[in-house]
Amino acid sequence: MNVYRNDGGATVDWSTTISVVEIATGHERNVYFHYHEYEPNSISWLDDEHVQINDITLNIHTEYYESFDYR
Repeated sequence: MNVYRNDGGATVDWSTTISVVEIATGHERNVYFHYHEYEPNSISWLDDEHVQINDITLNIHTEYYESFDYR
């Protein structure tokens, strides 16, 4: 799992992107993006297919969480 903290510059806030990497192939897949977040509060693996990020449970193979505000 890779956690990226993104700084968009002077006019936008921080965001966090989290991706998982399949070791056998090296394929990286984004599973989480959250705008207005400097870093996630908690990340934990629940089993081989599920991760919990800030109380959001995701299946790493089928789900993607995205949160941002256009205002």
